[in-house]
Amino acid sequence: MPVTQRHVASFTAMASAVALVITAMVGLAPALADTAPASANDPQTVSADSLPTAQINGVVWDQEIVGNTVYVGGNFSKARPAGSAPGTNEVPRTDLMAYNLQTGVMTSFAPVLNGEVRALDSSPDGTRLYAVGTFTTVNGVAKNRIVAFDMATGAIVTSFAAAANASLYAVTANAATVFFAGNLTSANGVARPGHAAAALATTGGTTGWAPNLQGGRAYGMEVSPDGSKVVFGGSFTTFNGSGNPGFGLGAVNTTTGASLPWATNSVVRNAGTKAAIYGLSSDADSVYASAYNFGGTGNTEGTARSSWDGTLIWLADCRGDNYSASSSGGVVYITGHSHQCQWVGGALALVLGHGVVSVYAAFVSVADTMVSYASGLMLPIAECRRRVL
Repeated sequence: MPVTQRHVASFTAMASAVALVITAMVGLAPALADTAPASANDPQTVSADSLPTAQINGVVWDQEIVGNTVYVGGNFSKARPAGSAPGTNEVPRTDLMAYNLQTGVMTSFAPVLNGEVRALDSSPDGTRLYAVGTFTTVNGVAKNRIVAFDMATGAIVTSFAAAANASLYAVTANAATVFFAGNLTSANGVARPGHAAAALATTGGTTGWAPNLQGGRAYGMEVSPDGSKVVFGGSFTTFNGSGNPGFGLGAVNTTTGASLPWATNSVVRNAGTKAAIYGLSSDADSVYASAYNFGGTGNTEGTARSSWDGTLIWLADCRGDNYSASSSGGVVYITGHSHQCQWVGGALALVLGHGVVSVYAAFVSVADTMVSYASGLMLPIAECRRRVL
């Protein structure tokens, strides 16, 4: 489950104290977020300082940054300014909102949805926001689990009339097409027994694209920078009839839906009812797959970096479920509760029980190295799912 802000605040002192004890035991200085590293060989990383970001009364499942605006989707009904106690200075925000990236101040974007938002994505030109989830109406208009917004006005794009008959959990888009997946078995009345579909960005009409995911669902999707392939991560055990690639990870052509090579799946294999690729993110040259395994059919608790052709670059296998990753400035920030890093040469191996320091260990990976630090504050990083109470 996502780490709660309440738990983080409660155990900050404990985490710091235990980290100091371990440091004394192993004779190593703790690795910390360093905004101005002393050595040119060390990466510059963001601090763990809290930002004055608007707070909500529920859970955030996804965030999408477009320019200087952060769009937030989840399951909540109200939001309040930073520093306000729960229940004070609240304004209505039903499952979707936005705030300024620099100041944390909420914008006027406040659509009304009757169900939660599970995933967000923006169009490549930054003019549209796509949201998927469990909702069936937006601003009183029928929008079955998928909707597009004009970012300039905040209005629904009425010409985009895509629809799904069951909950959606993943969405990604190129210039021409919007790809989505979840528990659906049809899209706009067109059968999609493989639980994935695509819609024309112009009209929302269902295309012929129909990958076949079985044995579980998609948790995340990423489209390649050239728009030619979509990578899936999730709990599915077969993908277009294959289990390798296809056991929690797979990639397809954006036009035909035909499977493409993804060699990482020969190493990272997490799928089924108690294991999955929980988070998927990407940048210009890489895809990051964050994995969890709770006594299930998985072999990885960590994050893997792959090139866009599916080749494994590194595996930060630190033991402890990982939920998401975000790359920035040559550094990858990972959320989870990793606790044992000697597998990847971690500077400080935290071999402690789950739920103590492990919950607050944030990890930064650069190339094939890994450093860790204990922190009592959530990192303000896009794509990181977080619960705010």
